[in-house]
Amino acid sequence: LDLLRGTILTQAFNCYDCWSVLAPGCGEPFKPNATGVTVKSATSKQSCIASRETHVDGSEGIARAVVDLSECTFGKNQCQIELNGDVTKTTCCCSSNLCNGYVFTFEGTTISHSASCSIFLQATLFVFMLFLHCIMS
Repeated sequence: LDLLRGTILTQAFNCYDCWSVLAPGCGEPFKPNATGVTVKSATSKQSCIASRETHVDGSEGIARAVVDLSECTFGKNQCQIELNGDVTKTTCCCSSNLCNGYVFTFEGTTISHSASCSIFLQATLFVFMLFLHCIMS
């Protein structure tokens, strides 16, 4: 807090920044020291994000980045799953140091209406793990 200038300094945190298509270490398993995986600073008006797109043919892409909080329309420290045809997109926002480095816990889930409950439960577990990490940090 800089009282002389009337400025409030906010505490920053760091997020991983990478895309698995260009940096395989960004995918699963996540390798934070791999080539192409960088660390960027975030402010209190930003969030770390981890996003995974999975196609029914098994191909996937994972991105980790810093985004404005407005991009986390589903909530801070929350995950959202979107089913769009043959693609499932799982996006998680979090706001503690390097929180977007956690691996996704979804393993070989088939995209179907019956799998929706399974995906939801796995996402809930992932969010719970993020929450535990945030409160323990």
